[in-house]
Amino acid sequence: MAHIVGFIGQKGGTGKSGTAQAFAVAAAKEAASVLLADLDVDQKTSVEWGRARAANGFEPQVVVKSVPRLRVFDLVANCDVLVIDAPGWADELSVWLAKGCHLTVLPSKPTVEDLNPTIRLLHELRAKGLDDYRSVVALNEVLQDKEVDFARAHLASQGFAALPHYVRAMKSYRDVRIIGKAWTETANAALNKEAAKMVAGITAALTVAENEMAKKPKAPALARVNLGRERD
Repeated sequence: MAHIVGFIGQKGGTGKSGTAQAFAVAAAKEAASVLLADLDVDQKTSVEWGRARAANGFEPQVVVKSVPRLRVFDLVANCDVLVIDAPGWADELSVWLAKGCHLTVLPSKPTVEDLNPTIRLLHELRAKGLDDYRSVVALNEVLQDKEVDFARAHLASQGFAALPHYVRAMKSYRDVRIIGKAWTETANAALNKEAAKMVAGITAALTVAENEMAKKPKAPALARVNLGRERD
């Protein structure tokens, strides 16, 4: 059974691609087959990142494919971990994708402009019956610690929380992605550790989500995902 993690949001520029790429690289160090599905068939941010990574021969290798959004779950049978990098979507498509994932990650900058759409989406997911443990907020592009304090308080006021670790706004993080590396692969060990902590938080949240789903008398079916098929 593939582990399915979606990185979604209501707008662009929230750090979805960078977070998804960092998670995919970490997963590729542990799993036999990781597939990063880029659903933005126009911009193809992760596809271009994957091409640069392959051209530069960075390990571990990460397979990246451009996939029509409504066909993404067809890939479940062909990998151990499916990482989904989604474009900014309308609520109904975001909910549809979240229903098909074990865990949905909502990357967000610690600003009102990013947090408010994130909170609206979290409320929508909750209203559509998704348990809170199946969604997490990942803060990135942090300039000052006080921004994190504000973001946590703002989320808490609506009954939500962010992952315990976050990624700062650093030029090194932007630069490495151009050549096909992840946030965890800069030349700065401290920055790598910072990003790795956030990725570890996502992995831990995925474990919690899958364990909680397994406890239910009848585990909720993942939307448009046939988890009973054997991998090719």
